[in-house]
Amino acid sequence: MKRRKSISPGRRPSILQGQKPTKARHLHTFSRKILKVLPQILATLTVILSITAVSRYIHLQSMSHRLVANWEIQAHLAAGESLEGEEQTTSSLEEFVSQQLTNTKQVDFQTLAQQIQAKFTFDQVSIVQTGGSSLAIEYRPRHPIMRVKADEIRLVSAAGQIYGVARHPTDDGLPLIEGLNFGSNDHLKWSDAKTLVLDAKTETALKEILTLHNDAKAAGFNFDLYSYAPFRGITTHEVQKNIEIVVGRPPYAQRLESLKKILSNLEQRGSQAQRIELDYQGKAFIKEKRS
Repeated sequence: MKRRKSISPGRRPSILQGQKPTKARHLHTFSRKILKVLPQILATLTVILSITAVSRYIHLQSMSHRLVANWEIQAHLAAGESLEGEEQTTSSLEEFVSQQLTNTKQVDFQTLAQQIQAKFTFDQVSIVQTGGSSLAIEYRPRHPIMRVKADEIRLVSAAGQIYGVARHPTDDGLPLIEGLNFGSNDHLKWSDAKTLVLDAKTETALKEILTLHNDAKAAGFNFDLYSYAPFRGITTHEVQKNIEIVVGRPPYAQRLESLKKILSNLEQRGSQAQRIELDYQGKAFIKEKRS
């Protein structure tokens, strides 16, 4: 009867030691074969995973392209605003944006808003992506209150922005500004929102004209022309009485009050003025019309 090999106390037999020599050799040989083919197995798995990832990326890119290929665009006028021809403007805006986004994979909303402002001369444009391929566009129009002679007859907003071209029939009734210096017509500068960029002197002159325009309306005067001279200031034309009025530089409130008194006195006398100059300190020069 064969004796088993004794193992000293305190030492545990290894797996190979606990098996018969033949089985140990077979296990060792199998382990060596596995180690030889393991790099090939890992390489194959890596290739399979890479192909799967690339296929998923291509699929996602294709989905993304399909999402942006057909945008759903909904435009609307900002709350509290009113616009003549709102329905037509909204429809034209949606069509314009749709054309801009044709076959476009990525959209820069800031650039798109600037393109809309340049096309439609809006004051503000807000774009929100409400879904994967849905855009909501809110627009706030500029409201012209005056016209100005620049390279062309352009529009002026209440905020002093010069933009667009006065082409609409209703623009003809707006007061006209002349005498502002815009430099050479070939070197006009435009902002991203397509408003005329003014130098400091021209911007100051325009602010003075807007201030006088607002003060005159509040005082009940109807001026249809504002002619600016660098040193003397503003000369206007009063429509109802057909009077040329030199108002000068600001402030204007006191001079407009003086103008009211002068016109009242002339009316009481049965006389009419052809020209009134209010830009003298504490005085007024009046040229009356000949009867």
